[in-house]
Amino acid sequence: MTRRLRGILKTGAMVIALALPFLLPAQALAETIVIVNDTKGTVVVQVATVIRGAVRRGAPTTLGPGEKTSITVLGNKLVNVYDARFPNKMLFQGTITASKDDGIYAIKQPDPRLPKVEVDMVKSGKMMPR
Repeated sequence: MTRRLRGILKTGAMVIALALPFLLPAQALAETIVIVNDTKGTVVVQVATVIRGAVRRGAPTTLGPGEKTSITVLGNKLVNVYDARFPNKMLFQGTITASKDDGIYAIKQPDPRLPKVEVDMVKSGKMMPR
């Protein structure tokens, strides 16, 4: 009977070891994103994430035309883009889902007459320039 119990324990430990990567929370995925301002104006970018049920906001970053910033946070990222001249004017709000791969995202203004911008993925990969 002890031999059978040992076999069951060994099998149980193996099942747990194989299932562990699938049981880890999504916040275990770290991702560095690079955000590039491809508009003609200055914008403010602020990224937030949820950690243990609490929203953690990063420091706002001002980006002039052509400037970029690198951000590393855990889990899904809530990206807010504001007009630098009018800080209460939100130009974009969206979520970048967590991934094992890094990504480069561009802030673009499809129509200069509209007060909105888009944040689109430009490139995805494991090794990104900083």
